[in-house]
Amino acid sequence: MDRVLDPLERAFLDHWRKLAGNEVSCVIGFSGGADSTALLYLLFRLRSFFARFEVVAYHLNHGLRETASRDEAFCVSVCERVGVLLVVEHEDVEALAKKHGWSIEEAGRERRREGYERVRTQYGLRWICLAHQRDDQVESFLLRLFHGGGIESLAGMRPKEGEYLRPCLSFSHHDMVAYLKRIGVGWCEDESNEEREFERNWIRHELLPLVEHRFPAVREKIVKTMGFLSSVSEMIGERLSLLEKEVEFFSGGWRLPRDLFSTTGEFWVREMVRSLWRKEGITFVRGSWLEAIREYEDHECRELVRNEYGELFLDRKWLTWVRGREFSLPCHVVMERGERVASGPWRLEWEEGEGLPEGFPKASLERMFLPMEVERVVIRPVSAGDRIGLQQGHKKIQDIWVDERIPWLERRWSFVLEKDGLVMAVYIPSLGFRVSREFYVEKASSRWQGIRVTFVG
Repeated sequence: MDRVLDPLERAFLDHWRKLAGNEVSCVIGFSGGADSTALLYLLFRLRSFFARFEVVAYHLNHGLRETASRDEAFCVSVCERVGVLLVVEHEDVEALAKKHGWSIEEAGRERRREGYERVRTQYGLRWICLAHQRDDQVESFLLRLFHGGGIESLAGMRPKEGEYLRPCLSFSHHDMVAYLKRIGVGWCEDESNEEREFERNWIRHELLPLVEHRFPAVREKIVKTMGFLSSVSEMIGERLSLLEKEVEFFSGGWRLPRDLFSTTGEFWVREMVRSLWRKEGITFVRGSWLEAIREYEDHECRELVRNEYGELFLDRKWLTWVRGREFSLPCHVVMERGERVASGPWRLEWEEGEGLPEGFPKASLERMFLPMEVERVVIRPVSAGDRIGLQQGHKKIQDIWVDERIPWLERRWSFVLEKDGLVMAVYIPSLGFRVSREFYVEKASSRWQGIRVTFVG
């Protein structure tokens, strides 16, 4: 006869099935504290309800407390008792924090995450399962609110994010402790949780009890607000997916049109930039870059943000992010008739045909025509002093950039076509080909040839 399930077990089983179906395949973050111990026992005691049960526990001994060895020994004994494989690793988290300029909390979090993901891959598991619960959500909300978090940040942790599962977010810490007491299982207390100099501990032990004295339902209200913000965040994500079509990606960065400020509003530009940064692993960039954009005219080129990750600048009519200025630039390439070559972010194709193609003989954004006797050209970056011939006289390419207010990035992307040491044409992304008069194609013939350019990023 099946045993009667504990109320928390029944609720947990329902949550798990909604999140992950009827199988358990995960690495559990196991510190030995009440929450992670409760999570391990919930899964262990419900194992017969799942079609598949594969669990590996992971414990990081960071050596920060005198009781670290005690905690490790406790985790070993629990996992032996329930028959779960335990992976224990040791790390000098304090040294790791100094090395990367992180706080102790950040260093520990990043090191645990690296361990979870490695163990998950090593054992072929589906999920990384963490024991975050409702009080963690409330504390995180207040921390992020005080530090100026945005909508997505204030929405808090989700029950399922990528390979991460958090099946206990609907339960409180009190629920988890009460469950362990009902089934007669102990846990380790982390003495550092009482130290008020840590912001989270101050919120937990000082601020929340004070607020609850006046507003007893504050935790429930915050959780409801977070649920609302989570729905708003999802809608924002859907809109950003549509707006991403306006972004021009290239090797080493991206740019988006400045006129999005007028067509969509500042809110969406800010969220779009934050979304793009998050995809690169950049969670927060300080600075009033959004406000600064209002101060500059659309002909200016201004640096807005510079940090270890790269540079955000207003490039006339573009808002451009260059990742550490490591992006593809035109290079020196020799191109023979009929070939296809690449130079930086551009692909060039030598075309030939009969009759008169559309636009012949005028150069455009995508194509220039070549005299039929040309069989070989050199593609190279623009050099100081390069000129092209006009109907009357010559003009420096750099002067064209200035006159046409060409953005900084497009100047870097410009290139020239050269034959026998003479500049045949210059390609400027927003203008297309400008052909030197010595190489104009003026007369139609039965055949034609030209070079087509395509941006590949």
